[in-house]
Amino acid sequence: MFTLAIQLAAAISAPPPIQNAHPATPEAVVRALYDRVTWKPPQTPNWDSVRAVFHKEAVFSLRLGRGDIRVMDLDGFIREWIDYAKLEPVVKNGFQEKIVRLKATEYGEIANVYVLYEAMIPGYMKAPQQGIDICHLVKTGGKWTIVSIVNELVDKGKPLPPDLR
Repeated sequence: MFTLAIQLAAAISAPPPIQNAHPATPEAVVRALYDRVTWKPPQTPNWDSVRAVFHKEAVFSLRLGRGDIRVMDLDGFIREWIDYAKLEPVVKNGFQEKIVRLKATEYGEIANVYVLYEAMIPGYMKAPQQGIDICHLVKTGGKWTIVSIVNELVDKGKPLPPDLR
């Protein structure tokens, strides 16, 4: 009985898992997104955890390839990720998306976060693909959430924005 009481006390006092905690700042929300969409096989992301960093009415304008820009809602965004996670090289190798540079600005209950990132399928791609995400966030109910992301692939013919150089 005493052992059970100690185990119960430890479980109650243990901090919640970081992935389930909601980040407190706009920068932390964006960093959490990148962490949550990076995985090693055989796992895939917890899509509810990914969804949790977004406003329920979030909008995305994502470049899915050169010449292919899609505008979608949150459900469409999550579906794109789920479909991507089913591709054979991704199933076999996982996926990595890491932040290279980040610039966040905040004013009241709005924020803008510029991100230079590198994405790749480890062991499958020779080099990561760089891209830029511009994330807009709002604070509602005391919680920061992403309301939109626009995306562009880095191209040698276009210089990086000053904040990301």
